Amino acid sequence: MSDWEIIHKDYDADGELSSMLVVEDGEPTQKNAIPENVLLYVHGLREFLVGNEVINLEDGVHVASREKGYVLVVDGNLVEIPPKENERFLNNIKDYIEDEASADVFRELHSDIIKDQVRRPVVNALRHTFGEKKFEIQPQGNGWLIEDMFLVDWNANVYTKEDDPNSDDYVRGGGGVVKTDKSYEFVQLRGPNPDPKEVNLGGESVMLTEQEMVFLSKVMWLLGRHKYHPDEPFWKYVERELGDDRQVPEF
Repeated sequence: MSDWEIIHKDYDADGELSSMLVVEDGEPTQKNAIPENVLLYVHGLREFLVGNEVINLEDGVHVASREKGYVLVVDGNLVEIPPKENERFLNNIKDYIEDEASADVFRELHSDIIKDQVRRPVVNALRHTFGEKKFEIQPQGNGWLIEDMFLVDWNANVYTKEDDPNSDDYVRGGGGVVKTDKSYEFVQLRGPNPDPKEVNLGGESVMLTEQEMVFLSKVMWLLGRHKYHPDEPFWKYVERELGDDRQVPEF
């Protein structure tokens, strides 16, 4: 484990910490005071940032780190933090630790994340409507895994199983490599958004949202991809790369 010491801090005109001179393993390095660096060097939350650790904030609210990203739990409802919200999430933790914010900021973030997602209990209850194909659908923590190759996440985005949308992305520019926030979908399906539809679940009528209809439509497209996009060389290449050895069906 690395040891470090902050030997100098710089502040901006508003009195906010802007950078730190950190000696780590004997080497001095200037660190910008981004939330991740403040949590690591000022507050010593290395285990949270790099490992599996839970921080209990108050009753009903806690945050946790996983190998592939962060999660937030509010009143028992877990959401994974999307890449675009990582900085906000870490800044909330910093502000909470420094008594500059209450746990309400996490409740607000949780609400903002789930409002754009499908209702998991609803779509999971509709898995049986895919007939025999339901066995090709594996509900995961972050969405549905289709044929062990494609992930349709709770935001109705489509990724390959190997493409982790929570991992950092990098681009080369300005003579160096910098972190960016671009998680590209495997395929983007465009067209008129399907109209909301009413379904019966457990004897109750439930109106599917537009996002839920998009989610289910993308699942259906992936399950029937050879029919809807009959480009067999493309699919053979994709499926070979993703480790699928099954025969390509004929239509």
